[in-house]
Amino acid sequence: MKTRSKTTGRTEKSVTLLAVALLLAIVATLTAFVFTQRHGEYQEQYLLRSAEQQVLGQKIAKFSLEAMSGNEASFDALGRTRDRFSQLMKELKRGVPEIGLPPSPPQVNEALRQVENTWLELRSYADEILRNKEIILSIGELAGRINELVPQLQETSDQVVRQLVRAKASPRQVYVATRQLMLVQRIDNNVGKVLAGGAETAAAIDQFAQDADLFGRVLDGMLKGDERLDIAKVSDPDGRSALKQVVLLFATLNDDA
Repeated sequence: MKTRSKTTGRTEKSVTLLAVALLLAIVATLTAFVFTQRHGEYQEQYLLRSAEQQVLGQKIAKFSLEAMSGNEASFDALGRTRDRFSQLMKELKRGVPEIGLPPSPPQVNEALRQVENTWLELRSYADEILRNKEIILSIGELAGRINELVPQLQETSDQVVRQLVRAKASPRQVYVATRQLMLVQRIDNNVGKVLAGGAETAAAIDQFAQDADLFGRVLDGMLKGDERLDIAKVSDPDGRSALKQVVLLFATLNDDA
């Protein structure tokens, strides 16, 4: 879908930029370790950990983008890589008492802090992707079907609006039918946000569920009438015929999603 591709592009750009920033920060830390002579006996251990982080940072960006695209194997790889990076971060900050490695020297604290700050931001994307694995995979599998159905749902809902206008339905009925068009577009938009991952994923999932539920209840109200929603039953035969087409399409979309 057009909206989904734009949203995914923005998230991919964010992950890529953060990964680049993380790598630059790690390079600065490596440089700081090299010029820290007083801790020469531990220098190799610090450098090994920073160098491994450099490799892991690239992998995290790669696995994040693959997972957002629906690659199931990349979720496990992302989780392992994230955890290993966090462990190395902890060891560089606090040391490893079991092997006698002290915390990193004060001279590299600023560089290490920059790595950690950038890492926490990138990790938030990774965490969100991993938390929503099932949703991302299920929607990813159904993306083609949703892509096919949403335009049809929009077109048929638009037919309902035009028929109600032709039949000189009440302004309230026309407004309700028009609002359904807006909900279809928002459903489409939020599917895109879920696929994109990142900080908006959880909110997009909630909004998607709410909009789909509201669309269904309003649709039922237009066919049968619903006093609680202040929706009058559509009586125009052609309008009802168009509504029934919307019901069939929405049922298919709802069953798939």
